[in-house]
Amino acid sequence: MAANQTVRVDVELSVGAVTESVKVSAAVAVLKTDTTDVRAEITATDLANVPVPFTRNYQNLLLTVPGMTPPVNAHSVPANPSRSLQVNANGTNSQSENFRVDGATTGHPWLPHIAGYVPSMDAIETVNIVSNSFDAERGYAGGAAVNVQIKSGTNDIHGTAHEYHFNQHLKARPYFLPASQGKEKRVVNPAASPSSAFLC
Repeated sequence: MAANQTVRVDVELSVGAVTESVKVSAAVAVLKTDTTDVRAEITATDLANVPVPFTRNYQNLLLTVPGMTPPVNAHSVPANPSRSLQVNANGTNSQSENFRVDGATTGHPWLPHIAGYVPSMDAIETVNIVSNSFDAERGYAGGAAVNVQIKSGTNDIHGTAHEYHFNQHLKARPYFLPASQGKEKRVVNPAASPSSAFLC
């Protein structure tokens, strides 16, 4: 079962003969009658396969959710060490979004328009975004309630490695560059801060 979903089970018991019957139904409900919220999900498969900028921040994929503005970099590294991005949802200001990790609010104490903690993309199981008609349990949200569900741990050792390659050969030729002139050499230093690499 995905995070932040209400599941309804109607059970009917009746007295009858001793019989055994197994019925499997895969019908999809035409209309959701238990809740009125509008939600979207970003799964671990999406996080693993959709390209994201150098910062590898799951918030970059919030752009795929209807009603969300493109996430932008906010503040300096000392003020925003987790490099949280600023987003707006459904015409509200950026302070109307509530980010949670496994149900716990991760609001930044001094900068309420960004999240105080951004987990690694490799640790995320699902990102659930509720953008309208919230339940009472999702307080502090006016534009969108974003809940990040972390993967459950195991006894096995796992790890990931990422490599970024970015130079002039991967960029389009500038429009006003003379035909006789080659593209300028461009090398991005991987040791540079994520903000400078993200803005390149």
